[in-house]
Amino acid sequence: MTGAILPSILRQDPRYYQLGQGGFWRRTAYGASRIFICRGDSGRLQFNYSEVVGSALSGGISVYTYHPRGERTVRNSLSVWGTQIGFDSLAGVFNEFWPDIHRHFRKK
Repeated sequence: MTGAILPSILRQDPRYYQLGQGGFWRRTAYGASRIFICRGDSGRLQFNYSEVVGSALSGGISVYTYHPRGERTVRNSLSVWGTQIGFDSLAGVFNEFWPDIHRHFRKK
């Protein structure tokens, strides 16, 4: 949903583009913000509908498909969606710093 289907429909680029410069907090904020900001096919920045809406759809589908009947609630779906957004934000921060970490250990 978030990596292929919705980006194709909405003409958004789901790839992560590293900032690679600036201080720790600036790069951390940049990495975490990519969950909400992406590039469109035109190269311009835009709201990342494919990630936010795709995560909500995926969370809803998983809750209403795989969870027991008693747990199939909107509240549980929102909880799954929030967790998914949180982990994806952390993944953005990891993607920002991974090339630097890899380079550091590769030199040794």
